Amino acid sequence: MSDHLRLDAFDLIKQAMKARQLTYAQLADMLDLSEPSIKRMFAERDCKLSRLMKICDLLDLDPSDLFDLSKRHQSGPITLARDIEAMLARDPSLFHFFILLRETETAEDIRLRYQLSAQDIFLYGLALERLGLAHVDEHGVVRLSLDGPIQFRSDGPLRPLLRRLNTSFLGHLIDHQCDETQDLFATLSRRISQDTFVHIRSEIEALRDKIADLSRQDQMLLGKQKLHSFKLTLGWGKVDYPALLTIAPKHKE
Repeated sequence: MSDHLRLDAFDLIKQAMKARQLTYAQLADMLDLSEPSIKRMFAERDCKLSRLMKICDLLDLDPSDLFDLSKRHQSGPITLARDIEAMLARDPSLFHFFILLRETETAEDIRLRYQLSAQDIFLYGLALERLGLAHVDEHGVVRLSLDGPIQFRSDGPLRPLLRRLNTSFLGHLIDHQCDETQDLFATLSRRISQDTFVHIRSEIEALRDKIADLSRQDQMLLGKQKLHSFKLTLGWGKVDYPALLTIAPKHKE
């Protein structure tokens, strides 16, 4: 696994606290909170926007500067070791459990949604812990060890599962009437020059980078309860229609 994890708002706030020799207890007193609440906030990396602004004010930090610092420290998505990807690929349910924990659900939410037992959740948590992806505490609570986006290898062991995930996502958008406030499905094919293709590809890459930047900013400034998982799955390339389409012999009726 990559050792280059991104510095987020909480890492930078801790650095600012250390520079000012400010303890968790002192910050808790300033915010009229208990010290355990402050420690939990930093451990879970979850904070209301109003509270984050108050912390920035107490530490004489500009929130926009905080975002710029985090952006400069961004080293890119985390890449898992190939053997870890292989172990996840061998157990699709474990991979799905990992994705759900990262994106949308708590372990208890997953247990209820999929009608699993507490033992199931505990065993999945231990399996992730053995891979260095999670920690199971003395109460059986599963917490992920990694923070920040993960980029899976497009040619790695997880490729079949990722292909199925992206295909299912597109199928869901196609089959269900899109809520224009939440979803967008669009398809377009045109005959264009190679230069135009390259130009549009660069525009798409710029959009991908912009989404990553805005996502990082939202995660810094908003609590988890205000965040939702959105997914962009897009293909842009030369289409070989004869390879995709079939025509059967036309028999006389």
